[in-house]
Amino acid sequence: MFELIGGILILIAVLTFISFALVGLGIYGAAKGLSAVFRRLTGKTRRPRAMGPSKDSSRQSQHTAPSPVEAPPRPQVHPYVHLDVDGGATAQGIEDVMRAYTHERVVGPYAQAAMQSLAMARRREGSLMSEIDSRFSPRSISWDHFASTVKEALDAILRNCALLANRVQTFDIEDYEHSEWFYSTGGEMANGKRNPAVLKRWELLRETKAEMDRLCEANDGLLLELDKLSAELGKMRSDQSTEESSRVADEVKRRVEETKYYR
Repeated sequence: MFELIGGILILIAVLTFISFALVGLGIYGAAKGLSAVFRRLTGKTRRPRAMGPSKDSSRQSQHTAPSPVEAPPRPQVHPYVHLDVDGGATAQGIEDVMRAYTHERVVGPYAQAAMQSLAMARRREGSLMSEIDSRFSPRSISWDHFASTVKEALDAILRNCALLANRVQTFDIEDYEHSEWFYSTGGEMANGKRNPAVLKRWELLRETKAEMDRLCEANDGLLLELDKLSAELGKMRSDQSTEESSRVADEVKRRVEETKYYR
């Protein structure tokens, strides 16, 4: 009898707990619904919670290593073609060599300058020889003087471009860039001592680069003098003295003589 009464009491307690729980859920849901209706009527919206980085994520970001800087691409390896600077090189041969280096770092501008000088030299040859032919009798003394001057200047430009092509092909771009960086840091080793071998190699590379600069400047000077000669020939009348034109031609020859010392 007592067991039956105890079971009934336990059942009543469970049912009572369940009813209270259901009532509580109903009250919570009603409250949420009323709250939503109130916000809708008043125009207020719930402000979203800011999603900032957690402590663990910020702690992890502090220990994340920076991404490495991408190294510049290695220069392409091109077959070496030696160009004879004493008459064997041709403009086409030089352009074939230089075309492969026009987009390389450091030496690219020199390859482009050489190809531009050769193109300008071809145009000057055509215009100047036409001017000389129209001003002087073929094979006359004046004709020979100016025609030989133009040829010497063009040959000098061709020779300078051949020298430049040989320099460009043997110039170590990676070594230059590494030495430039090392020199900019003071040339110090990890132990604080200077490395004379690296600095001497850097000086040698800088001297080679300075030689290429001189060759480009020499070509620019020769082309400029040819332009001056063309201007003087264009101003000269058929019965006018060739004194001024001869002076310009002599200046061209002087510049040609200077370039013969470049090796």
